[in-house]
Amino acid sequence: MTQLTDKNFREAMAAVNTQGFAAIDLSREILPHLGQELYAKMDGIHFHKNRATYYNEIAFYWPEDWSDVELGIGAFHEQKSLKNILPHSEAAELLQTHFGSDLASSIIAFVEKIKTLTVSNHFGLNNNELRLARVMMRQMNQSDHTSHGGANDHEDIGYANRPYQQLLSVIVTTFGIPTEAERHAAKVGELLLFNAVDRRKLLGLSEELAFIHKGPKSGPKMFFFFEFLGPRTKST
Repeated sequence: MTQLTDKNFREAMAAVNTQGFAAIDLSREILPHLGQELYAKMDGIHFHKNRATYYNEIAFYWPEDWSDVELGIGAFHEQKSLKNILPHSEAAELLQTHFGSDLASSIIAFVEKIKTLTVSNHFGLNNNELRLARVMMRQMNQSDHTSHGGANDHEDIGYANRPYQQLLSVIVTTFGIPTEAERHAAKVGELLLFNAVDRRKLLGLSEELAFIHKGPKSGPKMFFFFEFLGPRTKST
């Protein structure tokens, strides 16, 4: 039975609202084609020019989710960064070219289901508006060594002085261990949902409930990382 259900995400959101994070076992959804097989396929292709010191990455988003917002996705991202974030239709074509139609369709459907369930089950704030900024498919092998800031202990935070602020993060581990956290040991096949700093403060949660984490500096690892945003409020 699938674990991608409204009930599981609603319960996870309730835990995030009081404890700062929650985990959902998605091992039944992470079949080999989204785990070890996808890791191996990605490792053979250079999707990011700086993969040896960053991540081998494909990042994409749904432009239609931002059609009513002035600047669109630029309300969060700096415009120059959008060159590396594809509309999901272009990402689907890229994935199909390299992985074939069946695997490409599975990836997009998997990501869209998580996006939909997270947004539709978001609650706990005075304004519960939530939008996906981007999802990143990230892979790194054991010979690469990242210098990305996320390799150090941190609490997630979005760009300052932007109309939309980062509220929630979701990490789905499909191969290896991409995340090390003080409060939780991540597992393969697990979805982690946790507050970014602004949402933690909006909820009135103490720093003791901050989800401090980091990404190991090298692989092997394969994961999906989602950034969810809401409109900035005067209280943060």
